[in-house]
Amino acid sequence: LPELSESPERDLQEFRLQLLLGVAVMAMEGYGSPRLPSIHGRARDLCVKLGAKEHLLQVLWGIWAWSFIRDELEFGAGLAREITQLAATLNDPGYRMEAHFAVGCNAFYRGDFAEALGQCDTGVALYTTDLGRLHARYTGQNSGVTNRCYSASSLWYLGYPDKARSRIR
Repeated sequence: LPELSESPERDLQEFRLQLLLGVAVMAMEGYGSPRLPSIHGRARDLCVKLGAKEHLLQVLWGIWAWSFIRDELEFGAGLAREITQLAATLNDPGYRMEAHFAVGCNAFYRGDFAEALGQCDTGVALYTTDLGRLHARYTGQNSGVTNRCYSASSLWYLGYPDKARSRIR
């Protein structure tokens, strides 16, 4: 990349590499890796520069995951709202699936289990195997699994252990 001349094609290539690097670092070093803010920050700058709004969710999700794992729930809640607004604007079911997970996960750790349940169940309803595979390339996880896990855990905390066990199965 440093040898390529400045161009939108070069920026797009770097953007794609930054996204993949973010997922690799999350997998190798964890979601709280100190390297992630610079990786996702650069990806966000490139995304804005390219006007690639359809890819911004992937960047925002990475920033959200980093803030979430570092227990910055208020900051993460703001990012989750931004992800939700972007997903609604783009009207993409895969992005909406990821947005519901982010909002639901934040709600779960704030102790709002009813909100978490509703958000995660909506994410499950939007899930397809193909969407799960596609988005796992950028999030490092399968939203079908994660939404179901948080949905089941929310049911447990809401006092429905039988429903929780059934859901997790």
